[in-house]
Amino acid sequence: MVSGTTRQILAGLSASLTALSTGLTYSWSSPILDYLVSPHSHVKMTLEQMSWVVSCMEFGCWVSPVLAGKLADKVGRKWTLLVTGPLYALSWIIAFYAHNVYQLYLVRMIQGVCVATINVVCPMYLGEISDTKIRGAIGTLFQISVFGGILYNYILGSFLNYWNFQLANLAISVLFIATFFFVPETPCYYIRKRQEEKARKSLLWFRNGENVNMVEDEFEELKRTIVSESKTKVSLRSLLTNWSSVRCILLLQGILVFRIFSPVQTIMAYSNLTFASGDTSIIPPHYISILFASVLLFSIFPSSYLVDKAGRKVLLLVSTLGCAVFSLVSCVYYYVREHQTIPLPQMYSIGNFVSIYCIGIFFNLGLGPLYNPLTCEYFPSNTRALSGAVLAFSSATIQLVGYKLFYILHVNFGMYSNFLMSCVISSIGVVWIQFYIVETKGKTFAEIQALFSEQLK
Repeated sequence: MVSGTTRQILAGLSASLTALSTGLTYSWSSPILDYLVSPHSHVKMTLEQMSWVVSCMEFGCWVSPVLAGKLADKVGRKWTLLVTGPLYALSWIIAFYAHNVYQLYLVRMIQGVCVATINVVCPMYLGEISDTKIRGAIGTLFQISVFGGILYNYILGSFLNYWNFQLANLAISVLFIATFFFVPETPCYYIRKRQEEKARKSLLWFRNGENVNMVEDEFEELKRTIVSESKTKVSLRSLLTNWSSVRCILLLQGILVFRIFSPVQTIMAYSNLTFASGDTSIIPPHYISILFASVLLFSIFPSSYLVDKAGRKVLLLVSTLGCAVFSLVSCVYYYVREHQTIPLPQMYSIGNFVSIYCIGIFFNLGLGPLYNPLTCEYFPSNTRALSGAVLAFSSATIQLVGYKLFYILHVNFGMYSNFLMSCVISSIGVVWIQFYIVETKGKTFAEIQALFSEQLK
């Protein structure tokens, strides 16, 4: 008999194939950037146009968050998430046949719609199917899958041609549709729709093998919490005029800023450019990028183990401090290389690559994997979808600024300026997290809301 924990993990892995697709989206440009701006490219474009191909997906991210939140409450978390599969498949097919830069802009904007939808709905799905004692670990599947997608692209992009590269990405969308179709909806959604028998059946499926009375007690607690929360009708206006909701949005908004400017997320899109700015005489940039993606993927597993033991706040503090320290190290290296006449021994370049890998490792202790679980934990079920939509919209805006600013700073000041900015913002993040972030380790959704209510008194 398959245990409930195993079912939660398998369902989480299937849902997280969407997160893997977001990893493909973030990293798609990096392995083919040199080809697309070369004289041999079948899609003629300049470096400036290429920077817009990287960043214009955020315009798509602006369109869908609120709609995704409403659909998640209207038709369910499962079906809203499932829609992204065919949309992603369509984008890879358009990319396969694209012959001008405007078609690639369209591809990226479709993918942006998918990314925003996934960022709103997938953490919600993972949080609502998970038992309290493993909710943090299940939540980290999202970021593990993102980095898995990045590594997948870096490896395949290094030896596949442009067209086969698109087909390899299309295969992930097909796999998601084929597996997630058979996974149940969350019990929380069914309770909100007053479909109690379906909710009980869903919860029993996810808790298979557990004591029936304990599952029934969990069901009754979920029901009491959601029914109580559902008495308050939520609109965008009421959400943004309620101090408890605004406070949670601002807390997570801060984490978003520190996360985006860490600067792991922008390095994902510009990895070859970042590493090529250093000494790459030993190892070509695309191999360094593959190693970086490997470090990102495998260094996330300790956080999956520690998140429900050490707690969210401690990991976020250590993560942000580590990003600040090693961003300073890389900032010094690039400044000396780009603006001083001092010849640097090769060991300094190796040290810089190690420093960037360390930024990735510390990012994965907290900033990377914990933002999405917190978006599910900080909000009650009746505001979870709409709050996630607001955060997804602001995330798209901040990420667009991050992508464009990375390129502009690199061209006008040098690569060191990006790491200097990261060091300053991450240092502010350490203070922010220490004073404002609320620990949610081991607490039920009801206990978390009670804690926020107590703090507002």
